[in-house]
Amino acid sequence: TPTTSISGCFLSISGCSVSISGCFLSISGCFLSISCCFVSISGCFESISGCSVSISGCSESISGCFESISGCSVSISGCFVSISGCSVSTVFLVVFCLFLVVFSLFLTLLLSSTMSFLILDKFRHILDKF
Repeated sequence: TPTTSISGCFLSISGCSVSISGCFLSISGCFLSISCCFVSISGCFESISGCSVSISGCSESISGCFESISGCSVSISGCFVSISGCSVSTVFLVVFCLFLVVFSLFLTLLLSSTMSFLILDKFRHILDKF
């Protein structure tokens, strides 16, 4: 099983060659969690560059900054990519849940303001009759 050693933004793995420049990267097994930056990985992985990810180990490719795929599950939120065994990143789930909450609050406010406008409009019509 591959082991990891971390010093600053440099990370090396035995059993799987990895070189990293200027970012945070964590690896468990042969899988990785990474924020947008340049990473070159040989061995069981291809290469990661900016927000484009190509992984041969999981036989999947990712590009863009907001996707989720199966295989060895990968999730991306913003420019954060996370692969951990075969589980989906909790960061993606939290961000997605927060998005749903904010969206539902926005809809609630929109509907309530629309309803209050309609009610005021009805009152205006009633008052106009007098």
